[in-house]
Amino acid sequence: MSVSKIRVLLPDDKCIEKQVSNLAEFLPLIRMVNVVSYEAASYRIARIELIIDEDIWLLVILE
Repeated sequence: MSVSKIRVLLPDDKCIEKQVSNLAEFLPLIRMVNVVSYEAASYRIARIELIIDEDIWLLVILE
């Protein structure tokens, strides 16, 4: 089974990386919300990018 990466870029340029077993299951979930909470702070999703490198991964940019 292929593991996909999700990288979340916070406004302070901190990058959080998580792995998911199925990116196709995660994508509809992230598209349904406008706000993400992390460490008791809420952030608006500014942009979502699909990055195609050696691996395919998703970049979620928060503001």
